[in-house]
Amino acid sequence: MCIRDRLSPAPPLPSPPADEIAFPPATATDPSSLLPARVGRPTGIERLDWVRGHLARVDRQGLTAVERQEMLRLLRLIREDVASLMAALEGS
Repeated sequence: MCIRDRLSPAPPLPSPPADEIAFPPATATDPSSLLPARVGRPTGIERLDWVRGHLARVDRQGLTAVERQEMLRLLRLIREDVASLMAALEGS
């Protein structure tokens, strides 16, 4: 008989009381309030919104000097891209 045969299985984990289970309440969703799934490539507006959301999440604290310099370099490139895009949109 091996040692595995002599060991008892672990006891089951306790389950939380029914009133503590965090399920959202069941609600009926109005199908007309749902946005349709996007088909195809993202639009320019969606792309710019994505960029803004990600720029807002960039850490500003605790950067090393190298990280700070690289971030500044990339932000300067982004600034040039934004200026070019704005000039093209304002000119048309």
